[in-house]
Amino acid sequence: MAAVRKADIIRRRENLAAAACAILCCALGAAAPAVLAQAYPAKPVRMIAASSPGSAVDIVARIVAQKLSELLGQQVIIDNKGGAGGTIGCKYSTLFGVGG
Repeated sequence: MAAVRKADIIRRRENLAAAACAILCCALGAAAPAVLAQAYPAKPVRMIAASSPGSAVDIVARIVAQKLSELLGQQVIIDNKGGAGGTIGCKYSTLFGVGG
């Protein structure tokens, strides 16, 4: 009899979790139009390539930037920061990457 009660408790918890997920999805669905209405990004995007211009990394970055520019509807600028085996570009992106 204790096993039946334990199964009932588990089932109730699963139902409660499912209901919570449904409520969360509805809330996110209601908020989605407001989020999509914002113009993001509002300024050109800067992509840092941690290599010298003309390298394989630079070529791939330019291909990705072109597709990203078409997708976002905003200009994507490649900023080459070569040297020290990519360390300069990585440090530059961590210092100035977010909002910089």
